[in-house]
Amino acid sequence: MPITNNPFESDFGFKSPGFSVDPNGNIIATSIQAAGAGGGGGGVSDWTLTDTATGFIFTGETGENPTITIYRNARYTFNLDLDDLSFKLYTDTPGTTLYNTGLVHSDGTVEQFAQGKTDGQIQLSVAVDAPSVIYYGNVDGTITGTINIQDQPGVFGTLQVTDLSQSTSTTTGALVVSGGAGVGKDLKVGGSTTTSGLDIDGLGISKLDSTTNLEINAANRVIFQIDNEFKGRITDDGLSIPINSSAITTSSIDSTTIGATTPSTAAFISGTVTDAPTINTSMTNKSYVDVTSIVYAIALGS
Repeated sequence: MPITNNPFESDFGFKSPGFSVDPNGNIIATSIQAAGAGGGGGGVSDWTLTDTATGFIFTGETGENPTITIYRNARYTFNLDLDDLSFKLYTDTPGTTLYNTGLVHSDGTVEQFAQGKTDGQIQLSVAVDAPSVIYYGNVDGTITGTINIQDQPGVFGTLQVTDLSQSTSTTTGALVVSGGAGVGKDLKVGGSTTTSGLDIDGLGISKLDSTTNLEINAANRVIFQIDNEFKGRITDDGLSIPINSSAITTSSIDSTTIGATTPSTAAFISGTVTDAPTINTSMTNKSYVDVTSIVYAIALGS
């Protein structure tokens, strides 16, 4: 009999978040369940449940009524081997409202009809929009435990890349994103950040904080603008900031020559020179000059 090769695929094709096949034929799956009689499964299970008079016991977990964690868009199985209790899922605790979404029992019953079983296998297909917490419990909800529901790592929620490759360009490194990336929360970078531009778009006052010295380095110049209007620059020659119709108050200029090569003009509201000049570069006192010029005028008869 000839062999016919058909592609291996799930109900969702190769685009299911928990199922993919690479070009070499390697299968990557969140989990593989073996279906049994009745269509509800009877093979591999995630937990086998036994009980006491006071609680449920899960294989691989500690103590009675342990808190367990499952993930959205995945399917989990519970083999039931209960004597004193029956198994139900609730949206609240103590249990009053049943959680039926995605529930199937190996006897063929589904949703609310699959609740309250003591044997067989329960399968729970966790919906993408499942709540963050549901509860399991006995038939009257007096004994309960917590089931935390999270997004799958790398698919809907947390993504952790453990490769340590350094990035030397936009196409190298442990993680390469070909398009843009939106980050809704804080971004922590342990190494250097290289970018062609930094646009800060936020409300209030934007800040650039450093817990140590802050170094700003430019190959040519640092330019300051406010509302796209030039306000100053720092170049190899130093700081250049134009002063237009502005007053300088409570400021001092120490050890600085004003008009070193080209004389500068200035207007002083008030000022006093108390000492008479002694050398030709001394600043002159106006009263001294006036008196001296009168004396010389009288003496020379001019």
